[in-house]
Amino acid sequence: MFNPSAQMRIRPSTDSTRTSTSLLSPDIITGEEVSKVLGNTLTLSTFAYVDVSDGGIFNRFSADYAVSDQVHALIGYDYFHADKGMFLLYAHNSEAWMKLKYSF
Repeated sequence: MFNPSAQMRIRPSTDSTRTSTSLLSPDIITGEEVSKVLGNTLTLSTFAYVDVSDGGIFNRFSADYAVSDQVHALIGYDYFHADKGMFLLYAHNSEAWMKLKYSF
């Protein structure tokens, strides 16, 4: 199964030199891609925030393997990149992670 999605947050521009037809500017764009493979036991996904105005990005890649109906093993990588803007604070916080989840 392939399930893409995207959305954009638009805010009024604070640039007074813009013409009246371009007073709205994209601020953040998000996107998600989810694919289920191996008989729906493995879910691969990526989710990203893109700071359009400053060029930063946060992207979470993950894999979720259903060992059983109650037990899931997950691994992932959170990637941050920014030279300025809202993600600059997190620019050095990229990390790999793993999780074992039991549901009852």
